[in-house]
Parts: sequence; C-alpha cells; structure tokens
Amino acid sequence: MPEEGVYTFVIDGIESGLEQAKTAAADKDVAVIGGTEIGQQYIRTGLINGILIFLVPVLLGSGTTMFEHLGEEHKRLQSVWMIETPQATYLRFRVVE
Repeated sequence: MPEEGVYTFVIDGIESGLEQAKTAAADKDVAVIGGTEIGQQYIRTGLINGILIFLVPVLLGSGTTMFEHLGEEHKRLQSVWMIETPQATYLRFRVVE
C-alpha cells in the first residue's frame, strides 16, 4: 500500500465504491481492498481487471476461502508477473474477457 495512499470506507455497494475510487484516482490505478466477501463480489460481477495474490507458506486450519462462491462461469486469468521470496510468492493476473 502506498504510504500516502487515500483510503475510503464505502457502505453503499461495490459499484459505488469503485466509482468513488476511480473519481478520486483520476488517471491513476485503483486498488480494492477488503475481506473475502468483498473480493468475491468484485470477481463475480466482473468489475475488476486484475487480481494480486499473496501466497504465504502457511496452511490455515479454518477461515474463508477466497475462490468459492464465484458463480458457475469460469473466470480466465492471464499471468502478468510473479515474485518469489522466502516470506511469500506474489502473483499478478489480468482478468481475460
């Protein structure tokens, strides 16, 4: 996250949140941050054009799975880059229409 980033909490829907972020960012990139349910909503509705995954070498015994409840349609992704460190592997994908 950028040190001088702007963070806004939105409670009137994901579409509104994305529009507010785009307006605030002008011509800059927008990142949507939230829990699993927020991510699932953006993926299901097709409002995102990319996904960044931090894969950490820890197996959790419980929790919410990010890639459940996305609907019946397959979501095609194209690998953009990968960075591997001892702490995590960072994967960036572009959503393919």
